[in-house]
Amino acid sequence: MPIFIKTLKINWRRFYSLQKQFYRIYIIHSIWFHSFYIDNIINSMGNIKSLNGKKKSKEDKKDKQNDIENGNIPEPLTEEQKQLLQDAWISLKNDMAKIGVVTFIRLFETHPEVQDAFLPFQQLTKSDLEQSVILRSHALRVMGTVDKCLSRAHKPEKLQELMLELGSRHSTYNAKADFFEMVGQQFLHAIQPHLGDRWTPEMEQAWTQLFKLITTYMRNGMLSAGR
Repeated sequence: MPIFIKTLKINWRRFYSLQKQFYRIYIIHSIWFHSFYIDNIINSMGNIKSLNGKKKSKEDKKDKQNDIENGNIPEPLTEEQKQLLQDAWISLKNDMAKIGVVTFIRLFETHPEVQDAFLPFQQLTKSDLEQSVILRSHALRVMGTVDKCLSRAHKPEKLQELMLELGSRHSTYNAKADFFEMVGQQFLHAIQPHLGDRWTPEMEQAWTQLFKLITTYMRNGMLSAGR
């Protein structure tokens, strides 16, 4: 009887030991299975997100193409135009302040309502404007924006982002979207003498196209800010 009890106790100890091992194996496999299952879900979600991202990218490209075809966004600059602009800007950068001041004086002469929109320049004569430190500072900022646009010519998305933000800021300055196009027109007149024989129909078209992009993006930025 004591021997049987002793043997029975040993068997029970083995049973508990096997039971613990079974639970340990069960837990390990459960953890592995759930990890594998969750990883698959995450990967599937990643694939769906990737597919959605590709789909959205295609839709964005399609929308952009539709905007171009409908005239909402001008055609992007060609590689030849980018090169023409950047080569011209190398020589123009040395006279940025002068070009900027001439641009705005011509703008105020041809469109007096624009001068009236600038509080510091109201009632100033041409001679006063030529000597104005404030006008020179503002002109340099505008020329600096042209410089930034040209540095982003090979990254159209960056150029668009820059001008949308600038347009959004101008919505608080009581500026009108039409002013942007006027500045571009007078800028072309101001740089023509500096380029001399390099001013060709192709050069004019390149600068015109750049300012079409600038004007469109700034206008869109103002409209978005006003919503």
